Amino acid sequence: MLTSESAEDMFGAGSGSMTEDWLSNEQEFLVLTVFTIFVKARKIATIQQLLDKAILFGKLFIFAVMLKMMLWTLAAAYAAALAVAFVVLGSVKYTGDDALELFTADSFDRLVRRPEGADKKVLWLVWFHADWCGKSTALEPLFAKLSLKFSSDDRRKWGKVDLEQDPTLAAEFSISTSEWQNTQLPTVIAFYGGVEQARLPVLSREGKVVASNFSEQEMVKAFDLDLDTAAARKKRRGKAD
Repeated sequence: MLTSESAEDMFGAGSGSMTEDWLSNEQEFLVLTVFTIFVKARKIATIQQLLDKAILFGKLFIFAVMLKMMLWTLAAAYAAALAVAFVVLGSVKYTGDDALELFTADSFDRLVRRPEGADKKVLWLVWFHADWCGKSTALEPLFAKLSLKFSSDDRRKWGKVDLEQDPTLAAEFSISTSEWQNTQLPTVIAFYGGVEQARLPVLSREGKVVASNFSEQEMVKAFDLDLDTAAARKKRRGKAD
């Protein structure tokens, strides 16, 4: 005859063990999520990007918990809701102040590629982006900040090009616009007198992309933003020599 004591012996210990195993698995997954966010944070340039990553992995954690608990219907509905929200809402665009000139193909040609007169002495930092690229959208506040902080009315200016609107510029400057694992959007190129001076991400001599996290420190170093335009050009000529 099955007594309460024997039932507890049969199921109680096992139930407690299952609970401990589940908590252990849940905790392990949570630790893995936090560790992944920490690793990703080392390559993140802005607080907004960090928050986006944390929210993304938080959603994945909730989804994994649902699967672990075998809540198949709820997990499917949750995944569908996330997919719809991603398609409908997309990334939040920056609406603050900036000092970025929005180029068309014509204005880019006139001011950057073939400058005349005083425009020949302007160092242009041009941000090539695409609206569908989440990284471009996430980094827009940083570029806006840098354009306001490191602009000069007559010597250093900032601009941006939407490569969806001007795809020929992407081909001209060897910028891939593929939506599959794109490592070249955004790209920032410095031009002086119509000639490319520097870019991020860097292209190796073999044409391979050297990944960039586009932190403020990396941007300042790559384009000598902490120097005035004349000193930056002198430094770059010295490197070339």
